[in-house]
Amino acid sequence: MGTLASIALRLRELGSGRVSIINLNIRNSDLLSNLGLDRLFGMNATPCEAPVKEALPGDSTDKQIRAETMLEAHEAVVAANPANAAKFKDVLEYLKQDLHLPR
Repeated sequence: MGTLASIALRLRELGSGRVSIINLNIRNSDLLSNLGLDRLFGMNATPCEAPVKEALPGDSTDKQIRAETMLEAHEAVVAANPANAAKFKDVLEYLKQDLHLPR
């Protein structure tokens, strides 16, 4: 969700495009709403005609790249809704420590 938020924020910054989430189940819809991310996305529970199913690489990324991606995702969730800062404070600190970044 944080990665999607990061993409949506970047598109908003560029003034072009929008992220739409399809096949959204109730649990994920509630999570997006609780994090205040629902206003970033077009959300639709109705399945699309031809969902894209693309395999993601399993362990092809190293720990550093995964940690950087996770940090970016959590920072995007906070940027989208500053109220999330308290929810993810510990995660952000851990990731920054893991990456040897200043907190």
